[in-house]
Amino acid sequence: MTPFKGLFVIEGNSFKDFRGSFNKLFNKMFFEEHGLISEFKDLNHSMSLKKGTFRGFHYQISPFEEAKVISCLQGEIQDYAIDIRKGSDTYLKVYSIKLNQNENKIVYIPNGFAHGYMALEDNSQVIYLSSNYHSSKHERQINPLDPYFNLNYAHKPILSEKDEQAEFISYLP
Repeated sequence: MTPFKGLFVIEGNSFKDFRGSFNKLFNKMFFEEHGLISEFKDLNHSMSLKKGTFRGFHYQISPFEEAKVISCLQGEIQDYAIDIRKGSDTYLKVYSIKLNQNENKIVYIPNGFAHGYMALEDNSQVIYLSSNYHSSKHERQINPLDPYFNLNYAHKPILSEKDEQAEFISYLP
């Protein structure tokens, strides 16, 4: 449970022995029992070659809002979710958590959040499910360097051109 309504950190099932490990990243029945979105349309994988790589803050507007399930497969990331649900008790607040390959933690981010993460190690890999298809027409960004959030990143952010040019929160519709 987190202080953000609908945003959860889930401890996944994990099994380790002399051969390696097995981690269950998603279980539809568990999600349904807890009232979470359990239908996903995209499975995405990204690798950040350099620590400091920042991806985000991204979200989609209606009718392409999306919930996400995030897991770190290799390395370590600092994961961020900004509540952009107007009227929410945590509106424009940031939730952050470290995810890494050694802990089987999964973050469930509901509709109404902008999401981003920073690689804390070289070659960090993230896998995530999205409940909706990507739509360039409905995609929006919040600039990761926006001083409104006063985020003290572990490394100087390495940004894509799109994220670097994203507007600050004062332009959020």
